[in-house]
Amino acid sequence: MATSKLPILRRETSEPKAFNDAVWRRVFNHRRESSRIPRAVVNASSVEHVKAAVQLANQEECRVSVRSGGHSWAVWSVRDDAILVDLGDFKFIEYDEKSKIVSCSPSTTSAELMEFLNARGRFFSTGHCGDVAMGGFLLGGGQGWNAKNWGHSIEQMVAIDVVTEDGNEIHCSAVENEELFWLARGGGPGFPGIITSFSLQTRPFPGVYRTLLAWPVTEIPTVMDWVTKVCDDFDTDTEVAGFVLYPPGSPAPVVAVLFISLKGSVEEAKQALQYCVDSVWLSNDANVGALLAEPGRTIPGKTTTILYQPITSSQRPVKGDPAFSLQTKHYVSLYCGWPNAEDDEEHIQWVDKTINSFKPHSVGSLVSDFDFQRRETKHWSEDKGEKIMALRRKYDPVGRFAGFLDAGDKSGLDGLRTNF
Repeated sequence: MATSKLPILRRETSEPKAFNDAVWRRVFNHRRESSRIPRAVVNASSVEHVKAAVQLANQEECRVSVRSGGHSWAVWSVRDDAILVDLGDFKFIEYDEKSKIVSCSPSTTSAELMEFLNARGRFFSTGHCGDVAMGGFLLGGGQGWNAKNWGHSIEQMVAIDVVTEDGNEIHCSAVENEELFWLARGGGPGFPGIITSFSLQTRPFPGVYRTLLAWPVTEIPTVMDWVTKVCDDFDTDTEVAGFVLYPPGSPAPVVAVLFISLKGSVEEAKQALQYCVDSVWLSNDANVGALLAEPGRTIPGKTTTILYQPITSSQRPVKGDPAFSLQTKHYVSLYCGWPNAEDDEEHIQWVDKTINSFKPHSVGSLVSDFDFQRRETKHWSEDKGEKIMALRRKYDPVGRFAGFLDAGDKSGLDGLRTNF
Protein backbone atom coordinates (compact mmCIF):
# COMPACT_ATOMS: atom_id res chain seq x y z
CA MET A 1 0.00 0.00 0.00
CA ALA A 2 1.42 3.35 -0.99
CA THR A 3 2.05 5.82 1.81
CA SER A 4 -0.37 8.28 0.19
CA LYS A 5 -3.23 5.82 0.76
CA LEU A 6 -2.47 5.39 4.43
CA PRO A 7 -4.71 7.33 6.86
CA ILE A 8 -1.63 9.08 8.22
CA LEU A 9 -0.97 12.42 9.86
CA ARG A 10 2.64 13.61 9.97
CA ARG A 11 3.97 15.93 12.62
CA GLU A 12 5.82 18.10 10.11
CA THR A 13 3.06 18.52 7.53
CA SER A 14 -0.27 18.19 9.36
CA GLU A 15 -2.34 20.98 10.87
CA PRO A 16 -1.07 21.17 14.49
CA LYS A 17 -4.46 20.89 16.16
CA ALA A 18 -5.44 17.86 14.08
CA PHE A 19 -2.13 16.16 14.79
CA ASN A 20 -2.26 16.89 18.51
CA ASP A 21 -5.80 15.52 18.64
CA ALA A 22 -4.71 12.33 16.87
CA VAL A 23 -1.91 11.84 19.40
CA TRP A 24 -3.82 12.58 22.60
CA ARG A 25 -7.57 12.26 21.96
CA ARG A 26 -7.80 8.60 23.00
CA VAL A 27 -5.40 8.82 25.93
CA PHE A 28 -6.90 7.69 29.24
CA ASN A 29 -4.62 9.74 31.52
CA HIS A 30 -4.51 13.43 30.66
CA ARG A 31 -1.97 14.11 33.38
CA ARG A 32 0.67 12.83 31.01
CA GLU A 33 4.21 13.53 29.87
CA SER A 34 3.62 15.68 26.77
CA SER A 35 7.23 16.12 25.68
CA ARG A 36 7.14 12.83 23.77
CA ILE A 37 5.92 13.55 20.23
CA PRO A 38 5.48 10.86 17.53
CA ARG A 39 6.63 11.64 14.01
CA ALA A 40 3.32 10.37 12.61
CA VAL A 41 -0.03 8.83 13.54
CA VAL A 42 -1.66 6.11 11.44
CA ASN A 43 -5.38 5.72 12.17
CA ALA A 44 -5.55 2.12 11.01
CA SER A 45 -8.90 0.58 10.10
CA SER A 46 -7.62 -2.64 8.51
CA VAL A 47 -4.84 -5.20 8.69
CA GLU A 48 -3.44 -3.71 5.48
CA HIS A 49 -3.06 -0.36 7.21
CA VAL A 50 -1.17 -2.00 10.07
CA LYS A 51 1.15 -3.86 7.72
CA ALA A 52 1.81 -0.72 5.68
CA ALA A 53 2.58 1.28 8.83
CA VAL A 54 5.20 -1.23 9.95
CA GLN A 55 6.70 -1.34 6.46
CA LEU A 56 6.86 2.46 6.46
CA ALA A 57 8.67 2.41 9.80
CA ASN A 58 11.19 0.01 8.29
CA GLN A 59 11.73 2.39 5.38
CA GLU A 60 12.18 5.38 7.68
CA GLU A 61 14.14 3.36 10.27
CA CYS A 62 12.02 4.57 13.15
CA ARG A 63 10.10 2.87 15.93
CA VAL A 64 6.44 1.83 15.92
CA SER A 65 4.12 2.18 18.90
CA VAL A 66 0.56 0.90 19.11
CA ARG A 67 -2.64 1.98 20.84
CA SER A 68 -5.57 -0.39 21.17
CA GLY A 69 -7.77 1.21 23.83
CA GLY A 70 -5.60 3.98 25.24
CA HIS A 71 -6.25 2.81 28.80
CA SER A 72 -2.60 2.69 29.86
CA TRP A 73 -2.31 5.38 32.52
CA ALA A 74 1.43 5.56 31.82
CA VAL A 75 0.59 6.35 28.15
CA TRP A 76 2.82 3.67 26.65
CA SER A 77 1.54 4.38 23.13
CA VAL A 78 2.97 7.91 22.79
CA ARG A 79 6.68 7.58 22.00
CA ASP A 80 9.07 10.19 20.75
CA ASP A 81 9.71 10.20 16.98
CA ALA A 82 7.80 6.92 16.50
CA ILE A 83 4.96 6.07 14.15
CA LEU A 84 1.91 5.64 16.38
CA VAL A 85 -0.49 3.01 15.01
CA ASP A 86 -3.87 3.81 16.53
CA LEU A 87 -6.31 0.90 16.23
CA GLY A 88 -9.37 2.83 17.41
CA ASP A 89 -10.99 2.61 13.97
CA PHE A 90 -10.05 -1.05 13.51
CA LYS A 91 -13.08 -2.85 14.93
CA PHE A 92 -14.56 -6.30 14.43
CA ILE A 93 -16.14 -9.09 16.47
CA GLU A 94 -16.94 -12.50 14.99
CA TYR A 95 -18.42 -15.57 16.67
CA ASP A 96 -18.23 -19.21 15.62
CA GLU A 97 -21.36 -21.00 16.77
CA LYS A 98 -19.79 -24.45 16.51
CA SER A 99 -16.58 -23.87 18.47
CA LYS A 100 -18.02 -21.13 20.73
CA ILE A 101 -14.89 -19.08 19.96
CA VAL A 102 -15.13 -15.31 19.56
CA SER A 103 -12.57 -13.37 17.53
CA CYS A 104 -12.11 -9.65 17.96
CA SER A 105 -9.81 -6.74 17.22
CA PRO A 106 -7.45 -5.46 19.94
CA SER A 107 -9.42 -2.20 20.12
CA THR A 108 -12.65 -4.03 21.00
CA THR A 109 -13.61 -2.80 24.45
CA SER A 110 -14.83 -4.91 27.33
CA ALA A 111 -18.29 -3.34 27.06
CA GLU A 112 -18.50 -4.02 23.32
CA LEU A 113 -17.43 -7.64 23.65
CA MET A 114 -19.70 -8.24 26.64
CA GLU A 115 -22.73 -6.80 24.82
CA PHE A 116 -22.00 -8.85 21.69
CA LEU A 117 -21.63 -12.11 23.63
CA ASN A 118 -24.55 -11.52 25.98
CA ALA A 119 -26.87 -11.30 22.98
CA ARG A 120 -25.71 -14.82 22.08
CA GLY A 121 -25.92 -16.25 25.57
CA ARG A 122 -22.13 -16.39 25.93
CA PHE A 123 -19.57 -14.85 28.28
CA PHE A 124 -15.87 -14.01 28.37
CA SER A 125 -14.00 -12.60 31.36
CA THR A 126 -13.31 -9.11 30.05
CA GLY A 127 -11.87 -6.24 32.02
CA HIS A 128 -14.02 -4.86 34.82
CA CYS A 129 -14.04 -1.37 33.33
CA GLY A 130 -16.11 -1.16 30.15
CA ASP A 131 -13.69 1.00 28.17
CA VAL A 132 -10.69 -1.30 28.69
CA ALA A 133 -9.77 -2.74 25.29
CA MET A 134 -8.68 -6.32 24.71
CA GLY A 135 -5.17 -5.50 23.46
CA GLY A 136 -3.52 -4.19 26.61
CA PHE A 137 -5.84 -6.19 28.85
CA LEU A 138 -4.80 -9.58 27.46
CA LEU A 139 -1.14 -8.75 26.92
CA GLY A 140 -1.03 -7.90 30.62
CA GLY A 141 -2.51 -11.26 31.61
CA GLY A 142 -6.21 -10.45 31.69
CA GLN A 143 -7.24 -10.01 35.32
CA GLY A 144 -10.93 -10.12 34.40
CA TRP A 145 -14.24 -11.09 35.94
CA ASN A 146 -13.87 -13.77 38.60
CA ALA A 147 -10.14 -14.19 38.09
CA LYS A 148 -10.20 -15.13 41.76
CA ASN A 149 -11.64 -18.54 40.86
CA TRP A 150 -11.63 -18.98 37.08
CA GLY A 151 -8.08 -17.78 36.58
CA HIS A 152 -6.83 -15.03 34.30
CA SER A 153 -8.47 -14.46 30.93
CA ILE A 154 -5.39 -15.46 28.94
CA GLU A 155 -6.14 -19.06 29.89
CA GLN A 156 -9.03 -18.86 27.42
CA MET A 157 -6.94 -17.39 24.59
CA VAL A 158 -6.91 -19.82 21.65
CA ALA A 159 -4.97 -17.95 18.96
CA ILE A 160 -3.78 -14.55 17.76
CA ASP A 161 -2.87 -12.94 14.45
CA VAL A 162 0.22 -10.73 14.50
CA VAL A 163 1.93 -8.27 12.17
CA THR A 164 5.64 -8.83 12.75
CA GLU A 165 8.63 -6.52 12.27
CA ASP A 166 8.90 -7.37 8.56
CA GLY A 167 5.36 -6.08 7.96
CA ASN A 168 3.77 -9.49 7.34
CA GLU A 169 0.87 -11.06 9.24
CA ILE A 170 1.18 -14.52 10.81
CA HIS A 171 -1.13 -16.79 12.81
CA CYS A 172 -0.03 -17.94 16.27
CA SER A 173 -1.40 -20.64 18.54
CA ALA A 174 -0.21 -23.42 20.83
CA VAL A 175 0.94 -25.36 17.75
CA GLU A 176 1.89 -22.59 15.31
CA ASN A 177 4.39 -19.80 15.98
CA GLU A 178 3.99 -20.88 19.56
CA GLU A 179 6.72 -18.64 21.00
CA LEU A 180 4.82 -15.50 20.08
CA PHE A 181 1.59 -17.06 21.32
CA TRP A 182 3.32 -17.78 24.63
CA LEU A 183 4.61 -14.22 24.81
CA ALA A 184 1.19 -12.68 24.08
CA ARG A 185 -0.26 -14.25 27.23
CA GLY A 186 1.14 -11.93 29.86
CA GLY A 187 4.31 -10.54 28.25
CA GLY A 188 3.00 -7.00 28.51
CA PRO A 189 3.58 -3.94 26.30
CA GLY A 190 6.97 -5.15 25.13
CA PHE A 191 5.36 -7.57 22.66
CA PRO A 192 7.43 -7.60 19.42
CA GLY A 193 4.58 -7.12 16.97
CA ILE A 194 1.09 -5.71 16.55
CA ILE A 195 -1.71 -8.13 17.33
CA THR A 196 -4.58 -7.75 14.87
CA SER A 197 -6.94 -10.45 16.17
CA PHE A 198 -7.61 -12.41 19.35
CA SER A 199 -9.47 -15.75 19.30
CA LEU A 200 -11.03 -16.44 22.70
CA GLN A 201 -12.93 -19.40 24.12
CA THR A 202 -16.26 -18.33 25.60
CA ARG A 203 -18.46 -19.91 28.27
CA PRO A 204 -22.24 -19.90 28.81
CA PHE A 205 -23.50 -16.55 30.05
CA PRO A 206 -24.12 -16.72 33.81
CA GLY A 207 -26.49 -14.50 35.71
CA VAL A 208 -24.93 -11.61 37.62
CA TYR A 209 -26.01 -10.83 41.18
CA ARG A 210 -24.25 -8.70 43.76
CA THR A 211 -24.17 -7.79 47.42
CA LEU A 212 -22.28 -4.80 48.83
CA LEU A 213 -21.37 -4.48 52.51
CA ALA A 214 -19.72 -1.44 54.09
CA TRP A 215 -18.19 -0.52 57.46
CA PRO A 216 -16.44 2.51 58.96
CA VAL A 217 -12.87 2.79 57.71
CA THR A 218 -11.61 2.11 61.24
CA GLU A 219 -12.74 -1.50 60.78
CA ILE A 220 -10.25 -2.24 57.96
CA PRO A 221 -8.13 -4.74 59.96
CA THR A 222 -11.18 -6.73 61.11
CA VAL A 223 -12.95 -6.68 57.74
CA MET A 224 -9.89 -7.59 55.67
CA ASP A 225 -8.92 -10.34 58.08
CA TRP A 226 -12.40 -11.81 57.62
CA VAL A 227 -12.26 -11.51 53.82
CA THR A 228 -8.86 -13.16 53.48
CA LYS A 229 -9.92 -16.04 55.72
CA VAL A 230 -13.19 -16.88 53.94
CA CYS A 231 -11.97 -16.51 50.36
CA ASP A 232 -9.96 -19.72 50.06
CA ASP A 233 -13.04 -21.91 50.40
CA PHE A 234 -15.66 -19.49 49.13
CA ASP A 235 -18.10 -20.18 46.29
CA THR A 236 -16.14 -20.61 43.04
CA ASP A 237 -18.57 -18.58 40.92
CA THR A 238 -18.46 -15.56 43.21
CA GLU A 239 -15.95 -12.74 42.85
CA VAL A 240 -14.90 -10.85 45.96
CA ALA A 241 -13.36 -7.38 46.02
CA GLY A 242 -12.51 -5.05 48.88
CA PHE A 243 -12.46 -1.27 48.58
CA VAL A 244 -11.55 1.75 50.64
CA LEU A 245 -13.34 4.76 49.16
CA TYR A 246 -15.69 7.67 49.72
CA PRO A 247 -19.29 6.68 48.87
CA PRO A 248 -21.29 9.40 47.05
CA GLY A 249 -22.33 12.06 49.53
CA SER A 250 -20.36 10.59 52.42
CA PRO A 251 -18.07 12.88 54.44
CA ALA A 252 -15.87 9.95 55.46
CA PRO A 253 -14.34 6.93 53.69
CA VAL A 254 -15.58 3.39 54.30
CA VAL A 255 -14.21 -0.09 53.85
CA ALA A 256 -16.54 -2.02 51.56
CA VAL A 257 -16.68 -5.61 50.32
CA LEU A 258 -18.43 -6.41 47.04
CA PHE A 259 -19.60 -9.95 46.26
CA ILE A 260 -20.52 -10.57 42.61
CA SER A 261 -22.11 -13.97 42.06
CA LEU A 262 -22.06 -15.27 38.49
CA LYS A 263 -24.92 -17.72 38.81
CA GLY A 264 -27.76 -18.97 36.65
CA SER A 265 -30.55 -18.05 39.06
CA VAL A 266 -31.41 -15.85 42.02
CA GLU A 267 -31.73 -18.95 44.20
CA GLU A 268 -28.20 -20.11 43.37
CA ALA A 269 -26.86 -16.62 43.99
CA LYS A 270 -28.58 -16.41 47.37
CA GLN A 271 -26.99 -19.70 48.41
CA ALA A 272 -23.57 -18.33 47.48
CA LEU A 273 -24.11 -14.95 49.10
CA GLN A 274 -25.93 -15.86 52.29
CA TYR A 275 -22.57 -16.47 54.04
CA CYS A 276 -21.65 -12.83 53.56
CA VAL A 277 -23.03 -10.85 56.63
CA ASP A 278 0.24 1.65 42.01
CA SER A 279 -0.42 -1.97 42.48
CA VAL A 280 1.28 -4.84 44.24
CA TRP A 281 1.09 -8.57 44.65
CA LEU A 282 1.42 -9.06 48.42
CA SER A 283 3.00 -12.25 49.70
CA ASN A 284 0.56 -15.00 50.60
CA ASP A 285 1.26 -14.61 54.31
CA ALA A 286 0.88 -10.80 54.36
CA ASN A 287 -1.49 -9.30 56.95
CA VAL A 288 -3.63 -7.38 54.46
CA GLY A 289 -5.80 -5.68 57.06
CA ALA A 290 -2.84 -4.30 58.97
CA LEU A 291 -1.17 -3.09 55.77
CA LEU A 292 -4.26 -1.25 54.55
CA ALA A 293 -5.23 0.36 57.86
CA GLU A 294 -2.99 3.42 57.59
CA PRO A 295 -3.54 4.06 53.83
CA GLY A 296 -7.27 3.76 54.43
CA ARG A 297 -7.19 6.23 57.30
CA THR A 298 -5.19 8.76 55.25
CA ILE A 299 -6.89 8.29 51.85
CA PRO A 300 -6.39 11.73 50.26
CA GLY A 301 -9.66 12.48 48.52
CA LYS A 302 -13.08 11.42 47.35
CA THR A 303 -11.81 10.29 43.94
CA THR A 304 -9.25 7.86 45.37
CA THR A 305 -9.90 4.14 45.80
CA ILE A 306 -7.89 1.32 47.33
CA LEU A 307 -8.83 -1.96 45.65
CA TYR A 308 -8.16 -5.38 47.16
CA GLN A 309 -8.76 -8.56 45.16
CA PRO A 310 -8.20 -12.04 46.58
CA ILE A 311 -6.93 -14.31 43.79
CA THR A 312 -7.51 -17.86 44.99
CA SER A 313 -6.72 -19.24 41.52
CA SER A 314 -3.12 -18.08 42.00
CA GLN A 315 -2.52 -21.24 44.03
CA ARG A 316 -2.81 -23.48 40.96
CA PRO A 317 -0.61 -23.50 37.82
CA VAL A 318 -1.72 -21.15 35.03
CA LYS A 319 -3.17 -23.12 32.12
CA GLY A 320 -0.68 -23.45 29.26
CA ASP A 321 2.29 -22.15 31.28
CA PRO A 322 2.26 -18.70 29.57
CA ALA A 323 4.47 -15.65 30.04
CA PHE A 324 2.16 -14.50 32.84
CA SER A 325 3.86 -15.99 35.88
CA LEU A 326 3.70 -13.71 38.89
CA GLN A 327 0.68 -13.63 41.17
CA THR A 328 -0.29 -14.28 44.77
CA LYS A 329 -3.49 -14.59 46.77
CA HIS A 330 -3.50 -10.85 47.51
CA TYR A 331 -3.69 -8.10 44.86
CA VAL A 332 -3.84 -4.45 45.93
CA SER A 333 -4.17 -1.51 43.56
CA LEU A 334 -4.28 2.22 44.30
CA TYR A 335 -6.50 4.39 42.08
CA CYS A 336 -5.74 7.96 43.06
CA GLY A 337 -7.42 10.80 41.16
CA TRP A 338 -7.71 14.53 41.76
CA PRO A 339 -9.06 17.48 39.75
CA ASN A 340 -6.55 20.24 40.58
CA ALA A 341 -2.89 20.42 39.57
CA GLU A 342 -1.96 22.14 42.84
CA ASP A 343 -2.82 18.89 44.63
CA ASP A 344 -0.31 16.83 42.62
CA GLU A 345 2.33 16.57 45.32
CA GLU A 346 -0.06 15.53 48.10
CA HIS A 347 -1.60 12.70 46.10
CA ILE A 348 1.61 11.43 44.52
CA GLN A 349 3.30 11.38 47.92
CA TRP A 350 0.40 9.37 49.35
CA VAL A 351 0.74 6.77 46.57
CA ASP A 352 4.51 6.58 46.98
CA LYS A 353 4.31 6.34 50.77
CA THR A 354 1.68 3.60 50.56
CA ILE A 355 3.62 1.56 48.00
CA ASN A 356 6.79 1.93 50.07
CA SER A 357 4.95 0.63 53.13
CA PHE A 358 4.03 -2.49 51.13
CA LYS A 359 7.59 -3.20 49.96
CA PRO A 360 8.59 -5.67 52.70
CA HIS A 361 5.56 -7.77 51.75
CA SER A 362 5.47 -7.20 47.98
CA VAL A 363 6.60 -9.80 45.45
CA GLY A 364 6.03 -7.55 42.43
CA SER A 365 3.32 -5.89 40.36
CA LEU A 366 0.83 -6.67 37.60
CA VAL A 367 2.45 -5.42 34.39
CA SER A 368 -0.73 -3.80 33.04
CA ASP A 369 -1.21 -1.65 36.17
CA PHE A 370 2.28 -0.22 36.26
CA ASP A 371 4.40 2.75 35.18
CA PHE A 372 7.93 1.54 34.39
CA GLN A 373 9.11 5.17 34.46
CA ARG A 374 8.47 5.60 38.18
CA ARG A 375 10.09 2.54 39.74
CA GLU A 376 11.44 -0.94 39.08
CA THR A 377 9.89 -4.12 40.38
CA LYS A 378 9.27 -7.71 39.40
CA HIS A 379 6.50 -8.59 36.91
CA TRP A 380 7.31 -12.21 36.02
CA SER A 381 9.24 -15.08 37.52
CA GLU A 382 12.93 -14.60 36.78
CA ASP A 383 13.13 -17.38 34.18
CA LYS A 384 9.97 -16.19 32.40
CA GLY A 385 11.21 -12.60 32.47
CA GLU A 386 14.50 -13.59 30.86
CA LYS A 387 12.64 -15.59 28.22
CA ILE A 388 10.38 -12.62 27.44
CA MET A 389 13.35 -10.33 26.86
CA ALA A 390 15.14 -12.96 24.76
CA LEU A 391 12.08 -13.47 22.54
CA ARG A 392 11.75 -9.72 22.07
CA ARG A 393 15.29 -9.63 20.71
CA LYS A 394 14.69 -12.71 18.55
CA TYR A 395 11.51 -11.48 16.87
CA ASP A 396 12.42 -7.79 16.71
CA PRO A 397 16.22 -7.70 16.37
CA VAL A 398 16.32 -4.06 15.25
CA GLY A 399 13.98 -2.76 17.94
CA ARG A 400 11.27 -1.69 15.52
CA PHE A 401 8.53 -1.91 18.15
CA ALA A 402 8.82 0.63 20.93
CA GLY A 403 8.64 -1.89 23.77
CA PHE A 404 8.65 -1.03 27.46
CA LEU A 405 8.48 2.66 28.36
CA ASP A 406 10.99 2.93 31.19
CA ALA A 407 12.60 6.10 32.60
CA GLY A 408 13.98 8.02 29.64
CA ASP A 409 12.58 5.38 27.25
CA LYS A 410 16.00 3.74 27.11
CA SER A 411 15.25 0.03 27.59
CA GLY A 412 15.26 -0.73 23.85
CA LEU A 413 16.32 -4.26 22.94
CA ASP A 414 17.50 -4.95 26.48
CA GLY A 415 13.97 -4.68 27.85
CA LEU A 416 13.31 -4.59 31.57
CA ARG A 417 15.38 -5.84 34.46
CA THR A 418 14.09 -9.27 35.55
CA ASN A 419 16.35 -10.29 38.43
CA PHE A 420 15.17 -8.95 41.81
